[in-house]
Amino acid sequence: MVTCLTEVFIWSMKNNFNIPDDFIGCHIYHDKNDSGSTQPYHEERQKFAESRDILWTPRNKRPEKLRDTLKEVEKVVNIVQSIFSSLFQIILSNGCVMTFTMTGHSGDVDRSLVDKTFVGKLSGDTLSDAYLTDQFMVAVFPDKPKLDFVYFVKRPPLGEAIKRIEKLSVWEPKKLYTVEKALVSGGEMTAKACVYDIIHGKIKRTAVTNIPLKSHVCCQRWSPSEDKLLLGCADGTLVMYDEQKKTTLIVRSSMIPSVIGWHPTGTIFFVGCVKGDFQIFDMALTPLRVQVLTEEPNPQRLLKISKFFKVPPPLKEIHWCPFDPQSADWGGDYTDAMVIVYDRGPLAVLMLPLGIISRERFSCLELVKEYIRQKQVEEAVTLLSSMNWDLDGQSCYVCLSTIVNHLLRMPLNADREENLEDSLGTFYAPKRPLSESTILDFRDPISRLARRFFHHLLRYARFDKAFLLAVDIGAKDLFMDLHYMALDKGETALAEVARRKAEQIESDLSDSLDGFDDDIPPLGGLGYQQNGEMYSRTNSSKQQERIPLSRQHPWQQNLPPSSSVSHNSSSSGYESQHRSRQSHRSRSAEDDQDSGLHLRLSELDLESDLIQDYTAALQDDNGWNRHGCCKY
Repeated sequence: MVTCLTEVFIWSMKNNFNIPDDFIGCHIYHDKNDSGSTQPYHEERQKFAESRDILWTPRNKRPEKLRDTLKEVEKVVNIVQSIFSSLFQIILSNGCVMTFTMTGHSGDVDRSLVDKTFVGKLSGDTLSDAYLTDQFMVAVFPDKPKLDFVYFVKRPPLGEAIKRIEKLSVWEPKKLYTVEKALVSGGEMTAKACVYDIIHGKIKRTAVTNIPLKSHVCCQRWSPSEDKLLLGCADGTLVMYDEQKKTTLIVRSSMIPSVIGWHPTGTIFFVGCVKGDFQIFDMALTPLRVQVLTEEPNPQRLLKISKFFKVPPPLKEIHWCPFDPQSADWGGDYTDAMVIVYDRGPLAVLMLPLGIISRERFSCLELVKEYIRQKQVEEAVTLLSSMNWDLDGQSCYVCLSTIVNHLLRMPLNADREENLEDSLGTFYAPKRPLSESTILDFRDPISRLARRFFHHLLRYARFDKAFLLAVDIGAKDLFMDLHYMALDKGETALAEVARRKAEQIESDLSDSLDGFDDDIPPLGGLGYQQNGEMYSRTNSSKQQERIPLSRQHPWQQNLPPSSSVSHNSSSSGYESQHRSRQSHRSRSAEDDQDSGLHLRLSELDLESDLIQDYTAALQDDNGWNRHGCCKY
């Protein structure tokens, strides 16, 4: 199974950890005089860490004095509770602000700053909640009806600030997403996913979606693209609501979730419990294996970081390092990192080293490739089905092409056929209609994949599915290929239906061309004009006759020279085409008789509506209707 290899960096210098010797992916800091008498491989672990440029003993040089600062941080955190945390910033209840920076090549702390500027200078000694940005801080207090607003920069004039807000408000999306709890009759729980719009200074609820639940919600988080809502319930279930597809998925986790952290790409998410253990799922709620870097591979369902602590602190929050998933810039030192914040405990960083081939980005394509490498094609198709074509069509097409190309290189069986149908059905038969721009962008390349699937079905004599796929694609050459293949296998009825369907497509095309030529001045039936030059139809037919017989398609060998499509606007052209098609039908019947068929097609008594009846009979198959395609 697909396994996520991780490394854990705990920013602590205390001796309250119990890390086994074979877990070489868990790192803590040590003092200079720490001999490690209780660990037999202490020196070997130190040499191994320093050879990888991983910090073993923090430096204590001025002006940072990182070692003393870390000790001070741990001392303060154990006494004062943290009330706010963002990426590498923590506000304590006494107003102390702690800021950290991380190295680019590993999960080590680079600098640490303890700012006590606001201690004793706010309206109260104890803060109940706070919010910190790079320009201001807001703080509230439990015993006073006050709100402190602190500026970090010089406050601009009031008039200038209003002008700037007015300029930005034109482009600012004014939408609020909320998750509300509601009780219904019978004691059942319901979560309401609401959307509020700010219109002319008033908040108005524009959309409400009721999500039935079996227990109350412990945690919730929207995906980075804000199209999926993930709810963690008290009974250990995870409920995902897809806003674009209007579907709900439910899966049971191995813990009672307390925090949820989406990866910035939206491909995977981490679920953590109060104890400090984690479980990983992809966006289709497929669980992934995980393990810390060790000497021997041992993937597990849960990442039990709590076993590294002698007394594990309760987990409070998790934050992913932000980055732009669509950005092509990469400096070579980026790694996916998640910051773990404990209540009255140290900070920790969980790393996902992915390698330079993927540019350290945990994208859907990388996960699909890993699924295929581990022979989990069904999980790859499920992941593709959960992706959004309208939001990220290019990634969806690349994942679809990867899955289809892999399956077409393998012998066809029932499972692979179903996976191919499901993969192509994500575009041809989505649960919600795709936008017109998405269809126009990817219709041609995906149709080429569908044609390859059609010929793959022909190789394994899957004529029924091939016929329905040809109906969806609507190409004459596919029906002719099916016609000759069915004749070789003795399927005379199917061969006749495929031939008639091809003639019907050709007739519809001729009628559309005749209607288009009504507005074009006649050229006397001698030819057509292009780039100021006159071309003769007789010359073009002669050029077609010059093609060697061995290089012609079988249906081209049976066509007479007079069956070429006429561009004349007169009614005689259409009649000649009709006569040529009748002669072609009689010629095909004669060829069938000469080929030694025991049953003549004229004796089958085929009605004019045979194509519709045959197509309807095939579409009654539940398997195809479930995975079938719809023509755009």
